[in-house]
Amino acid sequence: MGKYFADIHASHESQFQNLPHGLSNTDEILACRAKPQTYETLLELADALCWQLRFREAIDALTQAIALEPERMEAYRKRGPKYLDTLQFEQALTDYTRCEQADGVSVMSRYRIGMAHYLMGKYGDAICAFSDSLAIAPQDDDMYIADVYWLVLSQLRAGKADAAQKTLRQHYRPDMYVGHHTAYEKAMRVAAGFASMEDMLAELDAEPDDLQFAMTAYGLCVLLEAHGEAEKADALREKLLKHDGFWFCFSYLAAYHDQTKKRA
Repeated sequence: MGKYFADIHASHESQFQNLPHGLSNTDEILACRAKPQTYETLLELADALCWQLRFREAIDALTQAIALEPERMEAYRKRGPKYLDTLQFEQALTDYTRCEQADGVSVMSRYRIGMAHYLMGKYGDAICAFSDSLAIAPQDDDMYIADVYWLVLSQLRAGKADAAQKTLRQHYRPDMYVGHHTAYEKAMRVAAGFASMEDMLAELDAEPDDLQFAMTAYGLCVLLEAHGEAEKADALREKLLKHDGFWFCFSYLAAYHDQTKKRA
């Protein structure tokens, strides 16, 4: 999935708040809708809709596919992440759990279940899921730092600062392999004391990529909150939410949901 462009992709407001997106159907969407509705063609339609970030309509197509063949798992595998992308966390957790029961426990199944729990504010359950994922993730896999990041944030949100530091001592190194999760590592570098908050915030100001900005900034927001600097955390979160080029990434979803809860 490429970066969000307003003329061809649905906005986060349309997907989070179920508002009209104002987009025209692509040729691929029109072609899919012209076919007889079978399990396979409904999955094709969902994929075409997802390209435009029209996740709510994709959910509808996947739900229709499930109604046709409820024992097949592919539609559940596709629908769970789209529920998460539209802030429907309980539904996402239901699909993730069903898929794990069918497919078996894996690094990714535990990680996704952990994300659903985190976004629901169930930090104890998130800690368990991310701990499970971390325990089976290879240390040279870029999923490892993602597990460390979300486990530490879950522990901090649960008021377990000592446990978070223990996680960092056991599982974080500044020279660890991180693959495409470099931005997660930057936040953990601050959490582990290998970089200062001030230096990382200055580095973040020069970050041109919205995805990388969101991933690092969200971790720093939670760290600031844990250190009693709520105003700085709020200001950084406001800045993060303006970097909406990848609004469907986990860190943006978490920041948006945090902001929504604060305003409620």
